[in-house]
Amino acid sequence: MKNDTQINYTLSSTDTLIIKGVAICFMLWHHLFFMYPEYGEWVQNTAYLGKVCVAMFLFVSAYGLTIQYSKLEIFKLQVPGFINTIKFQGKRLLKLYINYWFVFLLFVPIGVFIFHRSLQIPYGEHVNFLKRMIFDLLGMQGFQSYNITWWFYQLIITLYLIFPFLYFAVKKLNLLILVFCFLILGFHIYIIPIVHDWLFPFVLGISSALNRNKISTFLNRSNWKILFVSNLFLLFIVAFLRLEKWRFSGIGMDGFFTVSLIIFIILTARKSKKISLVFEYLGKHSMNIFLIHTFIFAYFYSGFIYSFNYPLLIFMVLMTCSLVISILIEFGKKIIRLYSLENKIIQLFFTIKKS
Repeated sequence: MKNDTQINYTLSSTDTLIIKGVAICFMLWHHLFFMYPEYGEWVQNTAYLGKVCVAMFLFVSAYGLTIQYSKLEIFKLQVPGFINTIKFQGKRLLKLYINYWFVFLLFVPIGVFIFHRSLQIPYGEHVNFLKRMIFDLLGMQGFQSYNITWWFYQLIITLYLIFPFLYFAVKKLNLLILVFCFLILGFHIYIIPIVHDWLFPFVLGISSALNRNKISTFLNRSNWKILFVSNLFLLFIVAFLRLEKWRFSGIGMDGFFTVSLIIFIILTARKSKKISLVFEYLGKHSMNIFLIHTFIFAYFYSGFIYSFNYPLLIFMVLMTCSLVISILIEFGKKIIRLYSLENKIIQLFFTIKKS
């Protein structure tokens, strides 16, 4: 049955923010409850499924990078093309680092001097603390970062650095690269340091962006109601496999889980403006919330957060606290004109000239 009304299934910047807003909710729910069976099996299982937030962030990051990168048409064997690639990566890494450094330089001293979370706790005893701190500032401490949740920075920075190679590979050998990444993840044929568990959803984001018009045309072959029901069925199957831990389950299923969730989000969020606005707003603050929420519920005010007893209430309190602090962080950035400094650096060093 052909659709009378064509739906554009390509992801806009608003769609991306909404997806990030949903993903950050999944992240908070996951971190709050996946290790606590006392809140009930349903809560723990949904918290376990919330781990898909990582794949969701990777997918939309790769999707956005691909659209921006493909506009440059810089895959030419020329020196200007290479320089533009470096500038492209530098601009994105700068945006990642400036936000991270602001929170790092604010919260690490607070943690050490006010809440007495010493550097020995994450870095270990009898180590070179200056070296560890520098690596942490570079986002390369992984799970030994001062804030364990910041392990994601090591992953995303590495993926940003190898993005041009992945882009070129997917553009030339799309299906082969997807199958390869999925198989090495599922069977652990070969372990790729840092990126192994998350390469598939990132590559899937690149592929989806490169083929976005074809995907939109394909999805429009079905009535949106039929697509909604069939996708919802697929979503439950993938979630079940994720929980059952089959060979390709666990993290291996998160690429498919993410695609199903994104289709579901597009089909529902676009139908409800109020819900869309809420998640879009959370999406704008998702990076700050990611960076700070662990300090609140795990390091500084654990007793206070969990004192609310009921999972939904605990979640809402943590989200509210994180969001309020994020708003204050953004206010602080405006006062010190951090974004103005960022734009000046970009204009000075990372302005891209077309080849």
